[in-house]
Amino acid sequence: MKIILVNKYWYLRGGTERVVFLTKKILEDSGHTVAIFGPRNAKNDMENEYFCDAVSYDDAQPFGERLRAGVKSIYNTNARDAFDRLVRDFQPDIVHFHNIYHQLSFSLLDVTKKQDIPTVMTVHDYKLIAPNYLMYHHGAIDESIMGKRYYRCLLHNCMEHYGQSIAGTIEAYVRDGRSKKQGIDRYITPSVFARDLMIRAGYEADRLVTIPNPIDGAAYPFSPITEEAEGVGYVGRFETQKGLDVLLDAAKMMPTIPVVLIGDGPEKNHLQSRIQKESLQNVVIRNWESGETLQRSMQSFRLLVVPSVWYENYPLSLVEAKAMGRVVLGSRIGGIPELLPDDLLFEPGNPQSLAKRIETWYSMPISKRNAMEKKLSLETGEQNGLLTYYRAIIRVYETTIGQR
Repeated sequence: MKIILVNKYWYLRGGTERVVFLTKKILEDSGHTVAIFGPRNAKNDMENEYFCDAVSYDDAQPFGERLRAGVKSIYNTNARDAFDRLVRDFQPDIVHFHNIYHQLSFSLLDVTKKQDIPTVMTVHDYKLIAPNYLMYHHGAIDESIMGKRYYRCLLHNCMEHYGQSIAGTIEAYVRDGRSKKQGIDRYITPSVFARDLMIRAGYEADRLVTIPNPIDGAAYPFSPITEEAEGVGYVGRFETQKGLDVLLDAAKMMPTIPVVLIGDGPEKNHLQSRIQKESLQNVVIRNWESGETLQRSMQSFRLLVVPSVWYENYPLSLVEAKAMGRVVLGSRIGGIPELLPDDLLFEPGNPQSLAKRIETWYSMPISKRNAMEKKLSLETGEQNGLLTYYRAIIRVYETTIGQR
């Protein structure tokens, strides 16, 4: 089978790119021919001669450049024409879109429609159903901007920037019409939660299929914790929706349990200020880590925590931690409850609920923690293994092609 994978970044920027790169590897290892498409970028790990011009959304640009970038986020003719050349030359059996908004735009669907190419799209966030891809702004989830009610983004300034809220609202209406009427045959959601949310937003259930994101288990070997494991760890971005203020509030209630935050982001100064002002001597912030260094850190913690207060779709960091055999505590929100048993969940935004879960599992006999670690690791192998993902994705490709 000949497949084109389309994404707006071709370097390992986050969870989406890890899924895209792994999808490419799985398909090629199974004998399929894969071409890729996206914008040129100095950070890209891979490109080809068909890649289109990059689009910058730097606020420091002159107004005219920012206006042109805004227009391209709605309809990018350069991306469309470059993609058209690739499709004509490569003649794919199917195109698999991932994140294409802003840098590429849904102008690409004009190409697949004109050439009658079957298409699928993996839904990594909520941009298809809301101008704000997190559906979270001003410290709260906002479902009112979902579906046909995109205009409420303007009323609520859902991008926390009026210029971006205007552009986002216009883009949402244009994108909504194109994705539903002009080109995506099937949508793949990593979580059942995301699937149900899209149905509520007006998408047809028979065009939606849930396939959990894959991970390469060999890269995250199972390693049960030992008696020496200490502390509670958080690994990820320091952003409001990640619920780190809730974690600090919980840490204040359990001063004898060390809490370590590993990462970076816009909330870092705020978190450091809180730690200092409130004398949270059991909380430490460490800079972002990666690779073997990060794995060693994750293996050193007795527990990991995902305290998110927004609708997490399918957090890959949580899946990777499960594969390694880490006990992960998560908010009962979004797709997280699909990944963890009930006794590892706590109420989102509730520091008392979080502190109670931490204290319960932190003092748990190591034999019971080890049993849970083994259960989580085995579950990940079954649900997120490479062969499981490959069989599911090929089934979707074949069904989509067969119904043309």
